[in-house]
Amino acid sequence: MLAASGRHGARVRTEVEISGALDKGDRDPLDVEPLPVRNRLPDAFLALGFRFRSADLEAGHTRGTAQSLPSYQEIEFAAAPQYAHACSSVEVTFLAGPHQVEVVLETDRRGGLFGHGGDVVRTHVLVHAAADRDLTALVDGWIRQAL
Repeated sequence: MLAASGRHGARVRTEVEISGALDKGDRDPLDVEPLPVRNRLPDAFLALGFRFRSADLEAGHTRGTAQSLPSYQEIEFAAAPQYAHACSSVEVTFLAGPHQVEVVLETDRRGGLFGHGGDVVRTHVLVHAAADRDLTALVDGWIRQAL
């Protein structure tokens, strides 16, 4: 049984059946943390000047990915000043696998006099070891490619 306990943790109730035991259960702390690469990517967006707008948990499947769960988290950032002429926002979805993370970027491109607006969706793959480095230049390249 999993029970919420405070802001950042939960407790797991464990039970063991031992003949003659007075107390068969216990509550043990359980902390759930995102993968390091999942922490580094939002930091890269913020370093580029994007502003956090919202985070949602969406039911469904992200097309073209190896998603295994029935839902995914989507984080939306307002465009950084250097990209504001070309897009209004970027939505980011992280889909973790055993060896890598699929990063789905949905860029809301602005339409211009001759250009077409609309969403551009690109999927990028990072191995978990990528968390050992600064990802700001990589994210900048992804955004520029989408625009």
